[in-house]
Amino acid sequence: MWADEARNFTPWLAKHGVSLLSDELGVDLKILRIEHPVGRFSLDILATESGVEEKDEHEYLIIIENQFGSTNHDHLGKLLTYASGVGDENQGAKTVIWIAEEFKEEHRRAIEWLNQISQSSVRFYGVQLELYRINDSAPAPAFNVLVRPNEVLRARREAPSKGLPESLIDPEATNERNLFYIEYWTAFKTYCVDRGASFRLQSPRPQYWLISPLGRSNVFMSFLAARRDKWIGCEIAIRDANPSETLLKLKQDQVEIEAALGPLKWEEISPKFAKIQLRTDIPPADKNLWPEQHKWLYEQGEKFYSVFASRVQAL
Repeated sequence: MWADEARNFTPWLAKHGVSLLSDELGVDLKILRIEHPVGRFSLDILATESGVEEKDEHEYLIIIENQFGSTNHDHLGKLLTYASGVGDENQGAKTVIWIAEEFKEEHRRAIEWLNQISQSSVRFYGVQLELYRINDSAPAPAFNVLVRPNEVLRARREAPSKGLPESLIDPEATNERNLFYIEYWTAFKTYCVDRGASFRLQSPRPQYWLISPLGRSNVFMSFLAARRDKWIGCEIAIRDANPSETLLKLKQDQVEIEAALGPLKWEEISPKFAKIQLRTDIPPADKNLWPEQHKWLYEQGEKFYSVFASRVQAL
């Protein structure tokens, strides 16, 4: 299907396959450039997460290294070299993705081990490229994620909910609050996947929000769980140079939108951030209420996606 990895597959992945890969990873990828120089070498794809402000993109760098055939030591070495060499002052990548047609057991274990020993802010993925053909149809590409980080186990390892660990590996995940949010959003994502949700969710992080992309990097849906203030919510978040203009465009359909969703809070928070929010008072800290909360969030997510997805994509 692709004659050459560098000249054919990498450009296809950056332009057409990125949404397919995003779906499988649960991370909404925004391609920054292909064949990105890292010292004397060249990284296949440099990316970041959609929804991140441009000034913060360097803090969420993602590298993708592609390989035809079976994994080998050469590409594992490249992967680590590129991961450590990107970003301002070589601060490194936060997400590392290795794509190959076949993963040798030794290399699969190496990626698992890297996830086990790495800080919670750094994630490694091993992704198998597959092609499917039905009868005489053209081959269809697919991505199979063989290795991914286990967010809950990593947080528990670094920050047990009771007592202090002997050594704190990563300050970002060393307290009970961060563990709570990883568990909360992991349970919610499982709830949505089990019900065949129309919307996609990014990988759970130790934060009070969880992003669902809408097809534009600067406008996305967010699910919220304010543990301290005891409420949950769903919103459309707008992060760009002129959010008021985007907010006004969407507000032209306010009557129709609120007929479907109920009264919403339309608000410009700052010169670069605006939101359209619906929330309800219920304490996220009460684990017995999680099924009820996740049901509410899921139902609002379906409604928000149905109402806003096409409008956002048409902006």
